[in-house]
Amino acid sequence: MRKLFTSVLFVAIASLGFSQYYYVPNDNAGGNPGNVNKEDSEYPANGGGLPTSWSVVVSGPTSTWTSAQTIPFNFQFMGNAVTEYAIHPSGVVSFITDPLVLGAYAPSSTPSALPNATIPDSSLCYWGLSIGTGDFIVKKTFGTAPNRQHWIMFNSAVSAGTQTGWVYGSIVLEEGSNKIYFVNQRIQCVSGQSQCAGRPALSVGIQVDGSTAYQQPQSPNYSGGSTGNDPSRVDNGYSEFVPGTQPTNSVVMIDVGSDKYLKLNNAPYTISGNMRNLGSALLSSYDLVYQINNDAPVVDNVTGKAIGTFSNDTYSHSTTWNPTAAGDYTIKVWVANPNGGSDPDMSDDTVSTSVTVVDTFIQRKPLYEVFTSSTCGPCRPGNENFHNVVAGKDDEYVAVKYQQNFPGSGDPYATNETVNRRNAYGVNSIPRMELDGGWDQNASSFTAALHNQYRDVPSFLNIRSTYDVDTTGAKVVTINTEIDVVADIDPALYRLFTVIIEGTTFENVKSNGESEFIDVVKKMLPNEQGEIITDPMTAGATITKSTSHTFPGSFRLPADGQTANRINHATEHSVEGFTDLKVAVWVQRTGTDEVLQATWAENLSDYTSTKEVEAADMSVTVYPNPARDFVQVAYNLDNNQEIEISLINSMGAVIEHSATSASMGGNAATINTEGLSNGVYFINVKSGEENVTKKFMIAR
Repeated sequence: MRKLFTSVLFVAIASLGFSQYYYVPNDNAGGNPGNVNKEDSEYPANGGGLPTSWSVVVSGPTSTWTSAQTIPFNFQFMGNAVTEYAIHPSGVVSFITDPLVLGAYAPSSTPSALPNATIPDSSLCYWGLSIGTGDFIVKKTFGTAPNRQHWIMFNSAVSAGTQTGWVYGSIVLEEGSNKIYFVNQRIQCVSGQSQCAGRPALSVGIQVDGSTAYQQPQSPNYSGGSTGNDPSRVDNGYSEFVPGTQPTNSVVMIDVGSDKYLKLNNAPYTISGNMRNLGSALLSSYDLVYQINNDAPVVDNVTGKAIGTFSNDTYSHSTTWNPTAAGDYTIKVWVANPNGGSDPDMSDDTVSTSVTVVDTFIQRKPLYEVFTSSTCGPCRPGNENFHNVVAGKDDEYVAVKYQQNFPGSGDPYATNETVNRRNAYGVNSIPRMELDGGWDQNASSFTAALHNQYRDVPSFLNIRSTYDVDTTGAKVVTINTEIDVVADIDPALYRLFTVIIEGTTFENVKSNGESEFIDVVKKMLPNEQGEIITDPMTAGATITKSTSHTFPGSFRLPADGQTANRINHATEHSVEGFTDLKVAVWVQRTGTDEVLQATWAENLSDYTSTKEVEAADMSVTVYPNPARDFVQVAYNLDNNQEIEISLINSMGAVIEHSATSASMGGNAATINTEGLSNGVYFINVKSGEENVTKKFMIAR
């Protein structure tokens, strides 16, 4: 009797504030609803990489309803307040939490169309899953009042369609709007040890009672849209259910398509971005308005459009923005009067972004730090994916590979420095990759879009660095670095990292199938903590640093990466070939780990067709070296004679040639290098039968 009474009572209460829902598709959103959850990665719970701020409700295997869970804010379902919910591992969340009532319902992992008799009334369905060993149901609340979201995630759940793979999906309750979202986060089919093409079959939607339901149109065969296996939100999509009836005129503004940093001399700028028609009517006209800081709004009457229901469109304001001074600005854009009418939901009609207008900035060269090991099976596809993405883009990035001491016995080229660098980032699994100290994911998830995204973030530092390797005696690497600051940088603690890398190694082959290893870290100077920059980071400053390292003793190949077997940098080395050394240099902020700029140092020994030549009867000096806009050539002669001076590039081509009469004794000539690109060049001074060739660099 109690079971019947509870169920009837709930339906009666719901009928007092009757409401309904309409469905909005967002399969290709490329993000989470509202991006309130914009940082958490989609990894397994309990040490598998999911942030520990998620609470585990239950772990698998399980096939029963959970206990009642509390909704952390006011939420209305069908027009009435609900305060708690229970979860079934098949992918069902019910606002009925009485165990006696729920005991009558046992949804299977094979879904059917909604409504369905195996589903309780007042339920939300991402139905078609099961929770096995190593799977979880977790929850977390994001955002701040009054705009929070409560997430209920089926974490690494099982679906028949993905075979031995997984499905990550969440049911999301939103404060204020009372919207309900079903988020497709991560889907992968696995058969044996290989990926396969299978997809889940799901029923997604809301079951009000045995006769009323609102569902995603493809249910019960909804496959999760285009969502893939990326552990970030970049491939996420979602089904959105909005309380009420669909309005005739409704617009949602998606974004402002402005770069974060804008050059003052490139103004004026067009205010543009993306919008979407959520109304049932074709959107033909609207007022587009933008406002800069607290200035007067600028209105554009847009007509002649034909934007269908749920279709996206780009907007572009007819009046450009012309900032007159460098500084920080807020751009706010909104739509009014769609089709000459009103939008009943104004909460999503406005978007804004913050931009910084600057006098100048420098092209960024992102730093890619990859934590890997020759004993790590997934590291091979991670490395292969990384190199496939950056193929042909050698001048656009800096990469370093930190070989690690696990899994198993670890990589022979793991060192105390590479392991400590991993610990500094809090990395506990490999393959793992850090992009400019920010993006922190599996290297297999790295994409060309991410590469372009990080290159597009401007830098306010220019790093010029050179190195020279003495291989004739002691194995000494000497590095000189200059850092040009082009804009004031907030006072903080910054470090200069200088890392000696071997281009390709072969001797550390172990069990993961890799036969060669690219950009392997050999020595960090002075160590993995870098060097603190004490100079002020103010516009116009140039910071000069010099360092060197001597590789002592003989080559030794450690047996593995364990502590007792690692290279002792004070007495030995693991460099296979000293002609294959490279040097990476970057500046990084302590605390946030943000990398401000990175570069490869230029090798002063890296030249091809022209050799540096001395002469017995004539001395020549070339300075400054590295040079920027000019180079001085000083030479001494034993008598008056004709002199020829040639500027030659690294391929042996003569760029500039001059002949002049020179007097006995000291002479000097200035050669303009302002229009030349960075790199290695040569000055050749010829007097009769005597030739002297001197090498120098241009680095800006």
